[in-house]
Amino acid sequence: MQTDSDYLRRSVELHQRSHDPHRQVGALIVDSAGNIVSEGVNAPPDRFNFSKADTFRAIVLDPEWKYFMLEHAERNAINAAFSKGMSLSGSTMYASLYPCADCARAIVAAGISRLVVPDIGGDADRDTKWKAHYHYASKVFALGGVKVEVR
Repeated sequence: MQTDSDYLRRSVELHQRSHDPHRQVGALIVDSAGNIVSEGVNAPPDRFNFSKADTFRAIVLDPEWKYFMLEHAERNAINAAFSKGMSLSGSTMYASLYPCADCARAIVAAGISRLVVPDIGGDADRDTKWKAHYHYASKVFALGGVKVEVR
């Protein structure tokens, strides 16, 4: 049986597939039996049919493009599970980075009950930019009853 460490390693492996050249994130969702039910990375919705190279070109041409066209890894994992008709009630999400407030709301709304993220050390620029998101994400998780574990 796989452990939290195994699933966290998988989330880090996934983030290498990210379509965002600046902020790679990988996420996976595991059911109560330990089965991986879905995975996601920062990428446009699948329906856009953008390759990673297409996305990189678009971001080079317009750096703001990614803020409006990419979906975060956590929401891509949730959407992938829902597209298969799966219930995520009581499941665990593993992510390679602590989620933003927007993803926190999606995690709560999806019924995910546990989140595990690595303690990967600080990034001063990222942490300053995302400080408010992390603050409110913590509030969202507390209100939604999601148990957050940093490994």
